[in-house]
Amino acid sequence: MKPIQRPIRINRPEQTIFVSKPFLKRANLYGTEESKMLEEARAAYPNFKVVPRSIAKSNKKRPHLKVSYAYMERYILSHEKAEERMKEYQEMRFRAECQEKTFSKVKEWFVALYPEIDDFTPEDFKREQEEQIRDDYCQCEKIASGF
Repeated sequence: MKPIQRPIRINRPEQTIFVSKPFLKRANLYGTEESKMLEEARAAYPNFKVVPRSIAKSNKKRPHLKVSYAYMERYILSHEKAEERMKEYQEMRFRAECQEKTFSKVKEWFVALYPEIDDFTPEDFKREQEEQIRDDYCQCEKIASGF
């Protein structure tokens, strides 16, 4: 098994021994190196509690993280300077597909261009998607009926 970097962190003010979850899982197996390390830490700090480390998560939801190429295209076409922005978008997307830039770079460009996306809620995205589906359906109905 691959050794875990900095598997144990001691926090004296909080009287806590922090360990990673994979380390704790291995430490639960008797005779493993991790088990011995944790025993030594507990012997050195008998009154400390052992706590698995966790990554702090941001409270700010960023719904634009779910933006797709199709969404970007519809959004660009529904705003000012659509033709100019669409050319920029197509160039960015072409580069992304050629591996010069990744999707995240295109998304980063899009969010910088339309910062209001940061204020959108998941409900806003869902409502816009439903409106687009409805608009697409209406277009299909018009075409099918021969206008």
